Amino acid sequence: MAYVICAYYTVNTLYEEDVKKLEASLKKFNLPYELTAIPDLGNHQANVHFKPYFIKQMLNRHFPKDVIYVDADAIVQQPPSFFNTFKGDVGVVYLEKFGHELLGGTLYFANNAKAMEIIERWIAYLFEFPLVWDQKVLQYVIEQSNDLNLNLIHLPPAYCQIFDLMKEFGPPVIEHFQASRRNIK
Repeated sequence: MAYVICAYYTVNTLYEEDVKKLEASLKKFNLPYELTAIPDLGNHQANVHFKPYFIKQMLNRHFPKDVIYVDADAIVQQPPSFFNTFKGDVGVVYLEKFGHELLGGTLYFANNAKAMEIIERWIAYLFEFPLVWDQKVLQYVIEQSNDLNLNLIHLPPAYCQIFDLMKEFGPPVIEHFQASRRNIK
């Protein structure tokens, strides 16, 4: 496969248990993956703001393979066949149900200069706006990056399907359980 699925989780949190379910699902479908433990950075916001740094690290480590980032509390429920023919620079799910909101739980980054530039801009804006959700910053960066001529692919909603809010999209491919709602530090 031309990609690797990557996730990180914070040690000494409930995510340590969640990532075991993710790993079992990745093994079930024989998908290439890397799961990484990181120390707790102090609070949930800081932990999720680590995401673009992690994705950048994974792109460098797994070059020339593309990187599919998934949250550690996700489970792959079906083979993600859409990724086998992915031809874009970046792939994201937008949910119109909440007003054209980018969902940050499943993200596809091609291992190329345009995707890397999006990540660099994402990092810069997160540094400038540390209290804004990482996925809102990524959405802003994508919308402001017309100069890159980015080939942005809208992934099917089933690839970042929130377990209780998106049932209308049918059976999930990658289902997200939003552990942050369980009051994790």
